[in-house]
Amino acid sequence: MDARDNFTYTRPWAATVRPELFWDPDGRLTPFKQLIASNTESMEYPWSRRGWSAIARFEHRFDNSTGPGGGFFADYFVSPGVAVLTPSQNLLLLVLIVSYDSVPR
Repeated sequence: MDARDNFTYTRPWAATVRPELFWDPDGRLTPFKQLIASNTESMEYPWSRRGWSAIARFEHRFDNSTGPGGGFFADYFVSPGVAVLTPSQNLLLLVLIVSYDSVPR
């Protein structure tokens, strides 16, 4: 299955679910030994007229880190220069991609 494969509810709406795993057993790419499991859900609506194209996309992503010292930055510090980490995070995105082709297809 290609990463661009998605499920179409009713044209033109489409949805995609992408699970991901990242394992850093020695802490080489991140400074900590950890396993990060993520899941992203997307809903998108494409539109095109007279050379103009647009895609409106709403995405939700959930990340979870397991391992000692691993995690994501919280919004506060324990003391100056010492950030608080949390084992999981949520991210919401609204994306609008617009393009124009002077030679309509």
